[in-house]
Amino acid sequence: MFLSAEQLNWESERKIQQLEQNWQLQMSSTRATLELVKEQMERDAQNRLDAADEKHRKQLGAHKYSSFECHVHPSLLHWVTSAAGVVCVCVCYL
Repeated sequence: MFLSAEQLNWESERKIQQLEQNWQLQMSSTRATLELVKEQMERDAQNRLDAADEKHRKQLGAHKYSSFECHVHPSLLHWVTSAAGVVCVCVCYL
C-alpha cells in the first residue's frame, strides 16, 4: 500500500510540527532547570559568605582587637566573591 504525495506531505508536516513542539518543550524545561540551578548557586554563595562573615567576626571577637590584630570594627568589613573564593575586604576611613 503506497501513500499519495499529498498524504506524504501531510505526514511529513505533522512530524515536523511534533518535532518543533518537542524541541520547544525541551528548551523551556532546560531554561527552567538553568534558572533553578542559578538560584541554588546564588543561595550557596550567600551561605558561604554568611559563614565566612560569622567566622571572621568570631575571630575578631577572640582577638579583642589587640594591637597585633585587625583594628577594624566588624561593621566596616565587606565580603567579596571572586574566582578564588571568598575574600574579606576591610574598608578603612582615615
